[in-house]
Amino acid sequence: HAWQPEWRVRVLRRSLLESGQARVGGVDPHDEVLIDGAHVPRLTGTLRHDTIADMPRFLAGQVNLATVGARHLHTAGRRGSRLRLLTSPAGAMLKQLVLRSAWRDGWRGWAAAGATACHALMKHLVLLEASRAADRRTETP
Repeated sequence: HAWQPEWRVRVLRRSLLESGQARVGGVDPHDEVLIDGAHVPRLTGTLRHDTIADMPRFLAGQVNLATVGARHLHTAGRRGSRLRLLTSPAGAMLKQLVLRSAWRDGWRGWAAAGATACHALMKHLVLLEASRAADRRTETP
């Protein structure tokens, strides 16, 4: 429940990319395939996308994704704040537990919600650090 369902285009014909009907878009690190003017049917059943070998490797990957996401936000002009550093991780965890029903998955749901909160914390830490570094550069004569 925590990270599902997540409706994304996972399979497409190469001809859609070559003809320009499809393109890669989204915001790094959340790239996505965007399709113009074509009907995209949903596959029946469940697509298993098990990419988590173990929690230490998963969390290490989250550090990288959080850094990429924070740098993108900083480049786009977003600033870090202590308030978001506090509220975003809590909000991310509550969203997964309550709105996405992660609690129904038992300890795995709680782990997913906690990992989502960790990602939010790391992203906002990196963004806050980048904002403060930019402030120091502008203050220095």
